[in-house]
Amino acid sequence: MKASELAKDVVRDGKVDLRNYHAYLLTQVEDRKDLDICSHPLNYHSGRHQLLEITSKEFGFYKAALVWTAGFHGNEPHAFLGSAVKLNEVVNYAHKNRVGVRAYLLVNESGARQGTRYNADTPVEDPVANNDFVRYFLTDGRIVDDLGGEDENKVASWWWAADSEQKLPEETRLLSNILTKNWWEGDFRGRIKAVVDCHVDRRTQEDTDVDCPASYQYIFGDPNRFNSILDNVAGVVPLWTNKKILSGLATPAWTDGRGNVTDRYDGTVTDLTRLLGVKDSVAVEVSADTDLDTAAEVYGIWVRGMVDLIVGRR
Repeated sequence: MKASELAKDVVRDGKVDLRNYHAYLLTQVEDRKDLDICSHPLNYHSGRHQLLEITSKEFGFYKAALVWTAGFHGNEPHAFLGSAVKLNEVVNYAHKNRVGVRAYLLVNESGARQGTRYNADTPVEDPVANNDFVRYFLTDGRIVDDLGGEDENKVASWWWAADSEQKLPEETRLLSNILTKNWWEGDFRGRIKAVVDCHVDRRTQEDTDVDCPASYQYIFGDPNRFNSILDNVAGVVPLWTNKKILSGLATPAWTDGRGNVTDRYDGTVTDLTRLLGVKDSVAVEVSADTDLDTAAEVYGIWVRGMVDLIVGRR
């Protein structure tokens, strides 16, 4: 099924029918002998939701694995629908190459249900950002969640945002707890070699005159290792190069000639996993003008490409 076909069953006026989306994910998993799916409860003042976790069966068998996330922002259905339709293709490719997969393909269910960026308990006039996992302690005594233009050498230490006294969205706190438990004690220990977080950039286009299908990415370290992935992406959609990026950032960033925003320490899940030692942690963005089926291709290219990078380092 194409992502655009799935959207006809799942999205109405920008709001997601969670029952139909869950049913689709279950059909993708239930006939496979190599995947499991489980539910983590999420309790909001406005009602109950869940975080679905899809994982390779016998996860401990895999010496290398990747984490795949989508749907931190409920008003980005391209990200989680596009990822969902690529699930089987990606898992087949990963398992063929002896790479495990752990996927969370709709982190913010309550936001998706009502078509909002943040969750159902977040006041529009006072949003509490999700995808917020890190607090940086600076040498001048300040505590920040996004270094912005600050020099990394000014960082004295960091800690998990969930350990702070600041309010966090329930889905962020839950995923943080899952990562914490698995990273130090459970399935993830020593196995996670790559992280891919899928998004749609709606804000840059709202705030600028940019109006076109495109893709760009937040990366860390040497960008050249992603060249083959970017060549494949450029074959389906233009790379958003040398552009000012405004989406969700405390201060603007710029892409380079290959669509990379490099070493942006913004406290997101990819920044967290970088701090935890994952070499290849990437946030993939498509512009809001990118059609859903093309977005799905972009996400699939990136996740398969990360499998190739893992295999190449063995």
